[in-house]
Amino acid sequence: MRDDLHHLRDYVQSVVETLASPADAAALIASVHMPIRRVGTRDKPALAVSNGVVPGTVVLVAKAVASTASYYWSYSLDQKTWTSVPETMQATTTISGLTSAQTYYFRFRVLTRAGHRDYSQIVSLLVH
Repeated sequence: MRDDLHHLRDYVQSVVETLASPADAAALIASVHMPIRRVGTRDKPALAVSNGVVPGTVVLVAKAVASTASYYWSYSLDQKTWTSVPETMQATTTISGLTSAQTYYFRFRVLTRAGHRDYSQIVSLLVH
């Protein structure tokens, strides 16, 4: 019986995959009294900033924009004067030597084969 139910599930899945409309797919699944699995979406922020393990250290993780890209990182205390950090070929970097109990602002910019992109949204963090 269990094998028959698995075959039925697989058959319904194969039919649903051929339907163009999500509403039609949902109606078909409901008509055979099967639950509709909700697939969650992950929305990774353009820039995530977190405190590192060592005090005065911050980890920046950018949303990757291309398979080959250079990431230009910078931080500021006042959002007017920016200090550059060495660029990386990965979408992550660690900045050390920051003052604890101070709020910093972070941003990045990407260079791809298509050229420079605009700066990311600015993210602030109270450094521990």
